[in-house]
Amino acid sequence: MKTKHRKQPLFQRAHTYTIPHTYLGSTKIIFSEIKGRNGRKPNPKMSSEPPNVLLTSRRGEEKYLLDDLENLGEFKGSEFRDVVIGWVEDKGSFLSELNSGNFPSMARVVPIEKSLEWSGGSFEEDLSGAIRPYADRIETGESFKISFTRRGLQDRISSKEVEKRMGSAICEELEREGKEPEVDLENPDKTIVIESLGKLFLVGFLTREMEKEYYSLDFL
Repeated sequence: MKTKHRKQPLFQRAHTYTIPHTYLGSTKIIFSEIKGRNGRKPNPKMSSEPPNVLLTSRRGEEKYLLDDLENLGEFKGSEFRDVVIGWVEDKGSFLSELNSGNFPSMARVVPIEKSLEWSGGSFEEDLSGAIRPYADRIETGESFKISFTRRGLQDRISSKEVEKRMGSAICEELEREGKEPEVDLENPDKTIVIESLGKLFLVGFLTREMEKEYYSLDFL
């Protein structure tokens, strides 16, 4: 396995999947149990659809970000400060709107494909099972990385250890498919993004081409 270190920003495109409300080992697909802090009444669609976008605001500007996003989908704050989750009809159109619009309170945006809740078992086994299929979308000669942002569970999960183990899982899949794994921590072709909100894990898949199409957005 080759590892490269190049210093360049990363931007990528995500693909949309419909996530069923089913159990995956000791994890389950869930959205309705996320508690909002902004006091807004939950929207019926929000309680039945998993989140497909996560955004962070600049420090202390979550309320302003929610106001700016009001007409673009269904959004609410999470239990973590300055973190907003939501559902939009079309992620590509949503990202285009963010890219061309004026959203001064927004810091980052992450398109989400999968939502997994850890219920206390071996979350790494279930999480690796959820991300292994992404190896099919890493072509021969392309590099990849795992990006994990942890919120909560400080005494139970190590961010670096999760990245290392999930990276090993992808390498195993690539080798099984006859592809030589190539890890690039600075400017990979593909990135598997994992964002945790306590016991909820949100997973996205990004490609470098998004740098050109959504040049004004920060994804990592």
